[in-house]
Amino acid sequence: MDDYNISDISAYVTKTFSNSEISTDRRSVTLADSITIKSQGVFLWAVLITNLILDHYENGENWTSITTRLSEVPAELSDLYEELLSDIPPTEEAYVTYQFFVWAVLSTQKLRIREWHHIFPFLQENLPKSFDTMANSVWHIENDEQLERKIPRISRGLVEVKHEPEGQNFHGNGVTVDMDSTKGVAGSLQYDFGETRSVQIIHGSVTQFFLRVRGFKALLAACNKYYIARNRLSPSALDLSLEQPLPLTLAGGHYSIMVTCLAYLNISELDDYVDARKMAIRKEGKRPEINSCPSGAQPLEPHPPA
Repeated sequence: MDDYNISDISAYVTKTFSNSEISTDRRSVTLADSITIKSQGVFLWAVLITNLILDHYENGENWTSITTRLSEVPAELSDLYEELLSDIPPTEEAYVTYQFFVWAVLSTQKLRIREWHHIFPFLQENLPKSFDTMANSVWHIENDEQLERKIPRISRGLVEVKHEPEGQNFHGNGVTVDMDSTKGVAGSLQYDFGETRSVQIIHGSVTQFFLRVRGFKALLAACNKYYIARNRLSPSALDLSLEQPLPLTLAGGHYSIMVTCLAYLNISELDDYVDARKMAIRKEGKRPEINSCPSGAQPLEPHPPA
């Protein structure tokens, strides 16, 4: 069946190259053909490699380096996933990438753009204790556009911001409605743009790659290099260290998500919000409307009269 994809792959690579500076080099035509042939009809492989080649080109790699890179990439998808993840620099980005995939793979429902705004600052090692420290973190997300650029980069193209196909209609007039949205931001009720778009793994094989723990092992190797560099440890010392906080088991991943959620609930400003809600309830003497609560929150029960 994959043989039928060859013409589509060729068209995709050619079009993608045409939108890049690489198209100004006549050798790009031969390079596009090489990608198409080596893909063996696997479209996902071609997409990932095309993006990888463009990254190398835009980072100033010469043609010999680019063609060598193409000749060395694995043909099997699982091997390609592992190689993409092994290319992470030994910085805090390795730790954040690990935690990012814990959320992306193990979350029990699709997470949307608006939720990742809150998650990202809590992927770092030093968890923020207030919204102010969140806003001043290097991992703070300022807007949807930044997040849409950040996700493909930190995931090495294995996670995407999903746009629903045109014409999908759940609520008339061509508008797909997010029934959970309570905000008035322009575009917040449409899945094609705005904060309600979902963030998800690009393919089921990527999910299986992580659920079989192989993906997390690849990321843990990158984190090991980070810990060695940060703490000036020898590789043998790291194997005996109890400092490694990253869970290798899936159960450990779910535990990590729980710890992050508890850290978020410990944000000091949330106490002020709860106190204000309690005061409003006492004053009004009635239960607030459910849709007046933040997305995902439950309404507070009114206190009985004193």
